Amino acid sequence: MASAQKKNKKHDQVPAIFEHAKFVYVEAPEGAGRFGVVAGELQAISDVQASLQDWNRYTLAHRRRDADFVLVVIKGAIANGRGLTGVSIGPPIPPNSGANPGSNRNPGTPGQPSGGWGGAASPPGDVPSDTDRIRVNLVSGDGDLQGPVWTLQLDHGLDAPPVVLMQRLRTAVENAYPSQPAATQPGSPQTPATQPAAQPQPQQP
Repeated sequence: MASAQKKNKKHDQVPAIFEHAKFVYVEAPEGAGRFGVVAGELQAISDVQASLQDWNRYTLAHRRRDADFVLVVIKGAIANGRGLTGVSIGPPIPPNSGANPGSNRNPGTPGQPSGGWGGAASPPGDVPSDTDRIRVNLVSGDGDLQGPVWTLQLDHGLDAPPVVLMQRLRTAVENAYPSQPAATQPGSPQTPATQPAAQPQPQQP
Protein backbone atom coordinates (compact mmCIF):
# COMPACT_ATOMS: atom_id res chain seq x y z
CA MET A 1 0.00 0.00 0.00
CA ALA A 2 2.83 2.38 0.84
CA SER A 3 4.42 1.69 -2.55
CA ALA A 4 1.15 2.41 -4.35
CA GLN A 5 0.68 5.66 -2.43
CA LYS A 6 4.20 6.76 -3.32
CA LYS A 7 3.58 5.99 -6.99
CA ASN A 8 0.30 7.91 -6.98
CA LYS A 9 2.03 10.91 -5.43
CA LYS A 10 4.58 10.95 -8.25
CA HIS A 11 1.77 10.79 -10.79
CA ASP A 12 0.04 13.74 -9.11
CA GLN A 13 3.20 15.82 -9.49
CA VAL A 14 3.94 14.93 -13.11
CA PRO A 15 1.29 15.56 -15.83
CA ALA A 16 -0.18 12.42 -17.37
CA ILE A 17 0.64 13.65 -20.89
CA PHE A 18 4.22 12.46 -20.36
CA GLU A 19 3.18 8.82 -20.02
CA HIS A 20 1.88 8.13 -23.52
CA ALA A 21 3.12 11.12 -25.55
CA LYS A 22 5.34 10.43 -28.55
CA PHE A 23 6.08 13.81 -30.14
CA VAL A 24 7.29 17.06 -28.56
CA TYR A 25 7.92 20.52 -30.02
CA VAL A 26 10.26 23.11 -28.53
CA GLU A 27 9.78 26.85 -28.95
CA ALA A 28 10.42 30.26 -27.42
CA PRO A 29 7.73 32.41 -25.72
CA GLU A 30 7.28 34.32 -28.99
CA GLY A 31 5.70 31.27 -30.59
CA ALA A 32 6.49 28.56 -33.10
CA GLY A 33 8.12 30.86 -35.65
CA ARG A 34 11.64 32.26 -35.59
CA PHE A 35 10.60 35.91 -35.97
CA GLY A 36 11.64 37.91 -32.91
CA VAL A 37 13.59 35.03 -31.37
CA VAL A 38 17.04 36.20 -30.29
CA ALA A 39 20.30 34.27 -30.29
CA GLY A 40 20.10 33.29 -26.61
CA GLU A 41 16.65 31.79 -27.11
CA LEU A 42 17.72 29.92 -30.24
CA GLN A 43 20.62 28.43 -28.31
CA ALA A 44 18.31 27.40 -25.45
CA ILE A 45 15.94 25.73 -27.93
CA SER A 46 18.85 23.89 -29.52
CA ASP A 47 20.18 22.74 -26.14
CA VAL A 48 16.75 21.48 -25.03
CA GLN A 49 16.30 19.64 -28.34
CA ALA A 50 19.70 18.00 -27.89
CA SER A 51 18.71 16.92 -24.37
CA LEU A 52 15.50 15.40 -25.73
CA GLN A 53 17.39 13.47 -28.39
CA ASP A 54 19.81 12.19 -25.77
CA TRP A 55 16.84 11.14 -23.61
CA ASN A 56 15.44 9.15 -26.55
CA ARG A 57 11.95 8.85 -25.07
CA TYR A 58 10.17 11.35 -27.33
CA THR A 59 10.54 12.33 -30.98
CA LEU A 60 11.01 15.97 -31.98
CA ALA A 61 8.09 17.26 -34.05
CA HIS A 62 8.76 19.59 -36.98
CA ARG A 63 5.54 21.54 -36.37
CA ARG A 64 3.71 22.47 -33.20
CA ARG A 65 0.41 20.99 -34.40
CA ASP A 66 2.07 17.59 -34.82
CA ALA A 67 3.23 17.47 -31.19
CA ASP A 68 1.54 15.87 -28.19
CA PHE A 69 2.95 18.60 -25.97
CA VAL A 70 5.18 21.67 -26.28
CA LEU A 71 8.14 22.77 -24.20
CA VAL A 72 8.36 26.57 -24.09
CA VAL A 73 11.87 27.58 -23.03
CA ILE A 74 12.28 30.95 -21.31
CA LYS A 75 15.69 32.46 -20.69
CA GLY A 76 15.34 34.58 -17.59
CA ALA A 77 17.58 37.45 -18.65
CA ILE A 78 15.84 37.76 -22.03
CA ALA A 79 12.34 37.48 -20.55
CA ASN A 80 13.17 40.08 -17.91
CA GLY A 81 14.31 42.50 -20.60
CA ARG A 82 11.01 42.04 -22.42
CA GLY A 83 8.90 42.47 -19.31
CA LEU A 84 7.83 38.81 -19.22
CA THR A 85 9.27 37.97 -15.82
CA GLY A 86 6.60 37.26 -13.23
CA VAL A 87 3.67 37.55 -15.63
CA SER A 88 1.04 34.93 -14.91
CA ILE A 89 0.15 32.62 -17.77
CA GLY A 90 -3.20 31.28 -16.68
CA PRO A 91 -5.04 29.76 -13.73
CA PRO A 92 -3.85 26.65 -11.91
CA ILE A 93 -4.49 23.40 -13.77
CA PRO A 94 -4.62 19.91 -12.23
CA PRO A 95 -1.41 18.18 -13.40
CA ASN A 96 -3.25 15.09 -14.72
CA SER A 97 -5.95 16.96 -16.59
CA GLY A 98 -6.09 16.02 -20.24
CA ALA A 99 -6.76 19.54 -21.45
CA ASN A 100 -7.15 23.10 -20.32
CA PRO A 101 -9.96 25.34 -21.55
CA GLY A 102 -7.67 28.33 -21.28
CA SER A 103 -5.01 29.40 -23.72
CA ASN A 104 -1.74 31.26 -23.53
CA ARG A 105 -3.39 34.02 -25.55
CA ASN A 106 -4.96 35.18 -22.29
CA PRO A 107 -2.06 36.09 -19.97
CA GLY A 108 -4.28 36.11 -16.89
CA THR A 109 -3.69 38.27 -13.86
CA PRO A 110 -0.16 39.00 -12.64
CA GLY A 111 0.52 37.40 -9.29
CA GLN A 112 -1.66 34.32 -9.81
CA PRO A 113 0.06 30.94 -9.71
CA SER A 114 0.65 29.26 -13.04
CA GLY A 115 0.32 25.75 -11.61
CA GLY A 116 2.65 22.79 -11.62
CA TRP A 117 5.90 22.01 -9.90
CA GLY A 118 7.88 25.20 -9.27
CA GLY A 119 5.40 27.12 -11.38
CA ALA A 120 4.23 29.92 -9.12
CA ALA A 121 4.38 33.26 -10.88
CA SER A 122 5.27 36.41 -8.98
CA PRO A 123 4.56 40.09 -9.46
CA PRO A 124 6.92 41.73 -11.98
CA GLY A 125 10.35 42.27 -10.52
CA ASP A 126 10.10 39.52 -7.89
CA VAL A 127 11.77 36.82 -10.04
CA PRO A 128 15.53 37.24 -10.56
CA SER A 129 16.58 37.82 -14.17
CA ASP A 130 18.74 34.67 -14.10
CA THR A 131 15.75 32.38 -13.44
CA ASP A 132 15.20 30.18 -16.50
CA ARG A 133 11.95 28.30 -17.02
CA ILE A 134 10.43 25.48 -19.02
CA ARG A 135 6.66 25.51 -19.51
CA VAL A 136 4.86 22.34 -20.54
CA ASN A 137 1.86 23.10 -22.75
CA LEU A 138 -0.73 20.94 -24.44
CA VAL A 139 -1.72 21.53 -28.06
CA SER A 140 -5.26 21.99 -29.35
CA GLY A 141 -6.50 20.50 -32.61
CA ASP A 142 -5.82 23.74 -34.49
CA GLY A 143 -2.28 24.03 -33.12
CA ASP A 144 -2.89 26.60 -30.36
CA LEU A 145 -1.20 26.19 -26.99
CA GLN A 146 -3.24 25.15 -23.98
CA GLY A 147 -2.04 25.41 -20.43
CA PRO A 148 0.60 25.32 -19.17
CA VAL A 149 0.08 22.13 -17.20
CA TRP A 150 3.50 22.25 -15.58
CA THR A 151 6.32 24.75 -15.06
CA LEU A 152 9.89 24.18 -13.91
CA GLN A 153 12.27 26.99 -13.04
CA LEU A 154 15.84 27.34 -11.82
CA ASP A 155 18.58 29.96 -11.88
CA HIS A 156 20.66 29.35 -15.03
CA GLY A 157 18.66 26.14 -15.51
CA LEU A 158 18.92 26.31 -19.31
CA ASP A 159 22.66 26.91 -19.44
CA ALA A 160 24.58 24.20 -21.31
CA PRO A 161 26.15 22.09 -20.22
CA PRO A 162 24.40 20.54 -18.36
CA VAL A 163 20.86 22.05 -18.93
CA VAL A 164 19.82 21.17 -15.38
CA LEU A 165 16.12 21.87 -15.99
CA MET A 166 16.04 19.11 -18.60
CA GLN A 167 17.84 16.75 -16.23
CA ARG A 168 15.20 17.41 -13.57
CA LEU A 169 12.39 17.00 -16.08
CA ARG A 170 13.80 13.69 -17.27
CA THR A 171 14.29 12.38 -13.73
CA ALA A 172 10.77 13.34 -12.65
CA VAL A 173 9.12 11.80 -15.71
CA GLU A 174 11.11 8.56 -15.54
CA ASN A 175 10.35 8.20 -11.82
CA ALA A 176 6.63 8.72 -12.38
CA TYR A 177 6.30 6.86 -15.68
CA PRO A 178 9.24 4.50 -16.25
CA SER A 179 10.09 3.86 -19.89
CA GLN A 180 8.77 0.59 -21.23
CA PRO A 181 11.27 -1.87 -22.71
CA ALA A 182 11.33 -1.87 -26.49
CA ALA A 183 9.03 -4.48 -27.99
CA THR A 184 10.50 -7.17 -30.20
CA GLN A 185 10.36 -6.04 -33.81
CA PRO A 186 8.62 -8.26 -36.37
CA GLY A 187 11.10 -10.56 -38.10
CA SER A 188 13.69 -10.30 -35.34
CA PRO A 189 15.25 -13.60 -34.28
CA GLN A 190 13.64 -15.23 -31.28
CA THR A 191 15.54 -17.20 -28.68
CA PRO A 192 14.29 -20.79 -29.07
CA ALA A 193 13.08 -22.59 -25.98
CA THR A 194 15.35 -25.32 -24.74
CA GLN A 195 14.07 -28.70 -25.91
CA PRO A 196 15.23 -32.10 -24.68
CA ALA A 197 17.44 -33.97 -27.10
CA ALA A 198 15.59 -36.36 -29.41
CA GLN A 199 15.86 -39.99 -28.41
CA PRO A 200 16.70 -42.59 -31.07
CA GLN A 201 13.78 -44.75 -32.09
CA PRO A 202 14.17 -48.56 -32.21
CA GLN A 203 14.30 -50.08 -35.67
CA GLN A 204 11.31 -52.18 -36.71
CA PRO A 205 12.16 -55.67 -38.03
